[in-house]
Amino acid sequence: MSEKDTAAEETLSRKEHEKMVRLLLDGVWGYVRGFGRAIDFIGRNFGDEALRRFFAEYGEERARPGLENIAEVGALRFMNGMCRHMNLIGGDFTLREDDREIVVQGRCPSGGRYIREASKDADKDGVPYYCVHCGIWWKELPARLGVPLTFDRDPNGLTCAWRYVKTGKV
Repeated sequence: MSEKDTAAEETLSRKEHEKMVRLLLDGVWGYVRGFGRAIDFIGRNFGDEALRRFFAEYGEERARPGLENIAEVGALRFMNGMCRHMNLIGGDFTLREDDREIVVQGRCPSGGRYIREASKDADKDGVPYYCVHCGIWWKELPARLGVPLTFDRDPNGLTCAWRYVKTGKV
């Protein structure tokens, strides 16, 4: 393919770009809604322990590789990636850094929307079933691996914060 052809393929109008972004976000929302329904089914029919076991096993595949890679890529790059990922799927997250910690905080794009539009089911602690994975993947798993990362969410599951503590003590 010639350079001219390649350049033409890479140029999108703003309207085309916005359409592609909407399609991507609709696809993500479709996945979240389907995944959320499956999670609600597990929670309602098999209970909190089954849900925790599912997320712990799935977290080994989805979250652990990134957590184990923090030392290699650097905490700031990892946290920038978390912020960028959450914003790419429709969130409103910001990153701030000071001498003690790096914090990514904002409104949850997926769990928040799922809770607002599709489900009110929650575990015995009041955590929406969909949101249970964040505490397991971003608080419990890092603690087990010795990674100074923690996670907090508001009681309604709409805003979240990941905190990487630079001193290494969470």
